[in-house]
Amino acid sequence: DVSDLLFILKREKPEPSGTIRLWAKVLAMSPPSSSQELFKNKVLHFIREYGSQIWGKSFDIMKSQKLFLDSARRYQKYS
Repeated sequence: DVSDLLFILKREKPEPSGTIRLWAKVLAMSPPSSSQELFKNKVLHFIREYGSQIWGKSFDIMKSQKLFLDSARRYQKYS
């Protein structure tokens, strides 16, 4: 659930672009289904709502959302 994810990310402070690319890879490599769009929207929402809480005020929401979408497209080409 979201509160568990927030707790872990705040405690561990993983590098944001690596985390976002991992989520993109998960999306791109998952079998086609109606759940993909839901997952994509949840990740974009999570970045927008919690990114600054986790990674600080300098966290760029728009850049991070673009990184997620661009990375998912790129991974899709190679999967």
